[in-house]
Amino acid sequence: MQTLARTLYLDCFSGLSGDMALGALLDLLSRVRDVPAEGVAAELRAALSALMLPPWTLEVGERLKLGVRGLKVTIRARGAEEAPAPEAGRGAGRGRGVRFAPAEGFFGPRAPQAARYAHEGAGHAHGYPYAQLRALLRGAPLAAGVRRRALDTFEALAAAEGRVHGCAPEEVHFHEVGMVDSVLDVVGVAWCLEALGVSAVQSAPPPVGRGWVRCAHGVMPLPAPATAHLLEGLAVTPTALTRELVTPTGAALLRGLSAEVTELLPGAPLRLRAVGWGAGGMDLSDRPNLLRALLFEPPAPPAPAPAPPPAPPADRPPRSCWLLETNIDDSTPERLAFTCERLLSAGALDVWQSPITMKKGRAAVTLSALCALPALEDLERVLLSETSALGVRRALVERTTLPRAQVWVSTPLGAGRVKVTTRPGGRPSAAPEYEDAARLAREAGVPFEEAAEALRAAWAAGAAGAAEAAGAAEAAEAAGAVEAAGAAGAAEAAGAAEGDAGAGGGGEG
Repeated sequence: MQTLARTLYLDCFSGLSGDMALGALLDLLSRVRDVPAEGVAAELRAALSALMLPPWTLEVGERLKLGVRGLKVTIRARGAEEAPAPEAGRGAGRGRGVRFAPAEGFFGPRAPQAARYAHEGAGHAHGYPYAQLRALLRGAPLAAGVRRRALDTFEALAAAEGRVHGCAPEEVHFHEVGMVDSVLDVVGVAWCLEALGVSAVQSAPPPVGRGWVRCAHGVMPLPAPATAHLLEGLAVTPTALTRELVTPTGAALLRGLSAEVTELLPGAPLRLRAVGWGAGGMDLSDRPNLLRALLFEPPAPPAPAPAPPPAPPADRPPRSCWLLETNIDDSTPERLAFTCERLLSAGALDVWQSPITMKKGRAAVTLSALCALPALEDLERVLLSETSALGVRRALVERTTLPRAQVWVSTPLGAGRVKVTTRPGGRPSAAPEYEDAARLAREAGVPFEEAAEALRAAWAAGAAGAAEAAGAAEAAEAAGAVEAAGAAGAAEAAGAAEGDAGAGGGGEG
């Protein structure tokens, strides 16, 4: 199945934080699916419940910011809610809300390196050590794309915190973002991107405030030290606001999602699929504290002319394809799964893994990809750059394919696609598209097989109706032909009778 290359643009005119990004993407996803935001949030809660975290809650609700609505995400860990960082001199506080320090036995004993962050008189608790947070994400039952984006985000954050504290990333103990709410924000954003099918992320130049802010280590200049390192090399928009507009989580998301920071410039036409709004916690005097997320797709191609009926599969010549293979015995499942994603994005017709045993008895896999000639070099480049392979085998193969098409059908659970194939002899067969059956099952709260059967039944009913209509049209055509023949015969008989009458009259004269 071919999917549209979707691009997400983060219009962060008021700043960027984890909760604003999550709110904007949940709002966007609810509009794409045309379901209430609470329904999408319930699906997200189910996915996040697989993380081994202390007790938490996630609530969504609409907020107005200077008259503009947005979706606000509120996360509470052990009943405490994250709060925006206060300005220096505007009341006591210790920066961004929850500072949950896991007890021994939950993540294991605290690492001895934590002592290097103990500041005299600071009295604050550090959150997750980066190494344990990384292990938590690697071991969680998440989709490969979700895990990769979350790990990349926290890796960027650990590198920035390491620069601030003068230590290696492995020794970092997060104090600003390594708490329950930020883990849920980051993983939640990655989950939404996967659900939306986003392949690229862009962002407006983020605005940065000035002045000072109270955080875990005391009064710090804005942008906060870790935020400043994360924004290095990116275009930013300085403002006169004395507030923290971009948080470390927000800046880390830009890095972890490989976001291209750019203004919306004239270029190829795009289709604006949907818009989502995420609300921040604080109120600003000169602008609504909202993040706008815009989802772009390539414009829909013009509807093609109806194609003639396909020839029987046996009459179609095989298509030539290239088969690429390489044996790998030292890669992780995550790396192999990511490589498969890259191969499909680079134009592979199919990708698969086969278990094998190498010459020294080691378990390994053969990674195979099928492609047309134009994609051959791109796929070889992916295999040699994303894996430890030292070479790639190639062979020209022939294949025969059956005619196939995607058909949209309506069911009591919602609309979805069915893949229809014409078998030898003209017999059709149909199979529900997995993504649509899974989506309908989640949205309706029914078993997967029930949603798949609903799609099959809807297609079968449509096919039967089409056949009945075709039969009725054929019968009507035959009836019209009989009626026309009868009329012609009657006219011919009338002409003959008129001729006989004329001949009789002449004899009498």
